[in-house]
Amino acid sequence: ACQTPRRATVGGRIYVLEGELGRGSFGTVHKAREEGVCGEDGQPLQAAVKEIRCRSEKECKQAEYEANLMRRLSVETVRPMPSETSAAGAPPAAAPRRRVSCPLLYASEKVATGPGAWTVTIAMERVPGVPLDEFAREHRSQRSYEDALRLGRDLLEQLCPTLERVAPYCMHRDINAHNILLAAAPPPGGGRNTFTLIDFGLATETSSWRVGDWKTKDIGGDCRYWPVSCWKLFLFGYKYLQANPQQTNEYIYSLDVHSLVLTCVQLIAEVARGQFPEHAKALEKAWRTYWDDAMRFWKQLYACFKNKGEWNALKSAFLQQQVAETTGRNLHALRSALAACATQAAAAGAGEEHRHQHSLF
Repeated sequence: ACQTPRRATVGGRIYVLEGELGRGSFGTVHKAREEGVCGEDGQPLQAAVKEIRCRSEKECKQAEYEANLMRRLSVETVRPMPSETSAAGAPPAAAPRRRVSCPLLYASEKVATGPGAWTVTIAMERVPGVPLDEFAREHRSQRSYEDALRLGRDLLEQLCPTLERVAPYCMHRDINAHNILLAAAPPPGGGRNTFTLIDFGLATETSSWRVGDWKTKDIGGDCRYWPVSCWKLFLFGYKYLQANPQQTNEYIYSLDVHSLVLTCVQLIAEVARGQFPEHAKALEKAWRTYWDDAMRFWKQLYACFKNKGEWNALKSAFLQQQVAETTGRNLHALRSALAACATQAAAAGAGEEHRHQHSLF
């Protein structure tokens, strides 16, 4: 028997839910369409509806912050670029390029579901593409080394300006290969690759973060993308971290940039696996070493979280494994490999394309 599609009312707008796009510990994201509304192409307006189940006021405030942040970023996203504004100040007739590569907010709503429990629902634009980690796993996504570098360049050229424009409002704190969508053009040169940053569920306000919230807020994000400063804060606390101004500044100001560049290197390494030329094999090896260790640490941390394990025991185990030192050593090797690639590419006559890519990194 056919099931009647479920409907969700968000801010007075009705969305027909057509299946799951993703599910996590805090809620579910549904594929949806807005009832009775068509997009510019005349087809039903496609949307994504995120239902966040909140079991405390703290979780509810964070979910509401996510919705309000997306509202602010939606205004920033559609503001015309300076080059797309006429001398008279009026935007051109053509749709402007996006200033911020993230989904537009359509509506949001909070509903109490019981004592101390709420559901915050966010309806947003359904952007094209698949998460980078899913993309990289598909055999058809494999690229030559040169095409992989172009893909990495497109990622940085689109999302670095996004981070710059988002920074006055928030720290995302959860940039990784699952929270960036890619609508890929067919290689080689078959069109534009489009990257979109999603899931602001762990974001925090920049101003309060910088004046002290970084000391007390839970560490966020996927630990496979953590810099050394994250590990030291996790293991020893903020007072220990403060004794090192350089690592303190890294944690306060550079979490998102660090994670974005790691994600970029990961994308290149995964889609060009086995295709690295001789002058770049050290980079492939450095990435594999970094990722193997990062996965080993992540499995332990995730198991503790999932099974509600003893955090102090985990920290003791991590101290014995020298997690912070190992991560620092692997990151140093990765940076050195990237720098060496730029020099070696020029010496090997690999062309301007390679030198441009490695200089960008």
